Amino acid sequence: MQRLKDALITAGCTILSRVCAPMRRAPAPPEAPSVLVLKPCCLGDLLLATAALAALRARFPASRIVVATSAWSRPAIEGNPNVDEIMDCDGVGSGGLPGLRAARRLAGALRRERFDVAVVLDRSPVVAAAPWLAGIPVRAGIDSGGRGFSLTHRTPALPLRHEAQLYLDVVSTLGSARTAPALAYVASEQDAMWAAGVLPAGPWLAVHPGGGVNPGSTLLGKRWPVERYVETVRQFLNVGWSVALLGGAEDRVLANVFHEMLGDTGPHNAQLADFCGQTSFAQLGALLQRCALFVGNDTGPMHLAVAVGTPVVAVFGPSQPEVYGPWALESEAVYHGERCQGCRFRGGLAASCAHQYACTAAVTVGEVLAAAKRVLGRAGVDVTFF
Repeated sequence: MQRLKDALITAGCTILSRVCAPMRRAPAPPEAPSVLVLKPCCLGDLLLATAALAALRARFPASRIVVATSAWSRPAIEGNPNVDEIMDCDGVGSGGLPGLRAARRLAGALRRERFDVAVVLDRSPVVAAAPWLAGIPVRAGIDSGGRGFSLTHRTPALPLRHEAQLYLDVVSTLGSARTAPALAYVASEQDAMWAAGVLPAGPWLAVHPGGGVNPGSTLLGKRWPVERYVETVRQFLNVGWSVALLGGAEDRVLANVFHEMLGDTGPHNAQLADFCGQTSFAQLGALLQRCALFVGNDTGPMHLAVAVGTPVVAVFGPSQPEVYGPWALESEAVYHGERCQGCRFRGGLAASCAHQYACTAAVTVGEVLAAAKRVLGRAGVDVTFF
């Protein structure tokens, strides 16, 4: 059903693209335009967009740059030096009539702001249509299978490439340099001081065994089995590392299982700091910045670790690391889904998997530890400990 719906939407957008072709122009942006960046969801995706925001600021240094996003995703760019304002666009792109109504409301708000340029970092045709309905003259974005019918500057989603690079390619259609800035998240001085108080001298391993939950989307198949995280943590604890257990409030049950499997007694507890469900997004960023390594699933916190400069080992499945993996040369993703395409289509994932997410379960503790050795070795950290 999901694939049929996707095919029908694509067919409709392809027809609209042909109808709109004679009316579509690709004007050059003015020298110092007022710029809208539209990215409703989600935390990880918005962090991946920070490289494009840096490229956009370099292209238009004197411009006002406004990012329209959801309340859920907003923390990813709060304090970003390349963002002047953040606009709410909750509900846009959520699908069905509520999403269409939200897009119409957004179009009205955008019309009042009189933007010169819109950069749409989303594949949804409804999201891309909002700047068109608002009368924004320059509209750059992703054309996924003809869904970018309302855009003046279209970037094909194929060939397959990393999502951060795709966003950079969209911005390049406006004349930005084809460079690859790093992801960026800057913790405030207050949050950095708090993190220094709760995480004393290390080395610290950050572990995030949860994830896969966003507004309107739950994909627990992204989660590596918790018992393998426990075994990985034991190896670090045995050689004197301290471990910061991270996660949101929704991961509290998983954290309790983690503690039970690790054991409630013995020297390990003194080395384990549990922050699950206890930090703001900004505090999480500050904690990650003090850690020598992050090990976790394909989640927003994984991208946050990259954005604050912490080396990453990410367990992947079913999402593809070549598209959503850690955007940093010193980091690695461990993955076994190369030959399985069963739950993937159009840059997204189906709600279920006929193979019960065997690609995630195929990753072993030994593979994660070996990747940790390589990543830490490149960072100049002693890797002879296990």
